[in-house]
Amino acid sequence: MEKRALQSVLVTVDDQHHDLDLVARALEKAGLVDTDVLRFSGIIGGSVNEAQLAGLREIPGVENVEAQPVFHAS
Repeated sequence: MEKRALQSVLVTVDDQHHDLDLVARALEKAGLVDTDVLRFSGIIGGSVNEAQLAGLREIPGVENVEAQPVFHAS
C-alpha cells in the first residue's frame, strides 16, 4: 500500500456554524488528523491526505480550505 504525504491545511468555518467541535468531528471523519481548533478565530488546522482534500470542502460549515505551503531546507 502506497503511503501518501499529508498536506497541512487551515479550514475556515463560516459565521453561521458556532459549534466548532461539531465541524471538527466531521472534518476528522473525512480524514483530517492532528486537529487543532482555534476557537477565537473560527479556524481549524490539521493535516489530510491530498486525495481527501477536496472532500473537506463539502462539509457543512466549511467556508474555505487552504492548503499550507511546504517548505524544504536547502
